Amino acid sequence: MLLAVLLSSLSGQVERTGPELAAYGNVCGPRHDQLCLEPVRNAGFPIAYLFDAPGISRERNVAIVEDEFRPFAFCLNVAVYLVALLVILAAFKAAARMKRQQVGASGSTPTDDRP
Repeated sequence: MLLAVLLSSLSGQVERTGPELAAYGNVCGPRHDQLCLEPVRNAGFPIAYLFDAPGISRERNVAIVEDEFRPFAFCLNVAVYLVALLVILAAFKAAARMKRQQVGASGSTPTDDRP
């Protein structure tokens, strides 16, 4: 579980832009009285859990301290990584079990070359 949380936290280094839009100003449009909507910078993989907050933080930079953190999306990331780690662990256990069965079926035992 701790490893899944760590992997999810490290996935915050994966940043991308969009598809969510946010207002980065209010002097757009033909009369310069409309919001300037642009794609938001976000971080987290496979599910983004950290979103840039325009006007509050440095624009187009994501930081846990000053931007919008979405705990539910972070928990979903942890769940995805936990499932992936459990699948990998089960595959390793199955491979080890098959190897033991093959050694037992051949009737040979591993040799020890120590004097």
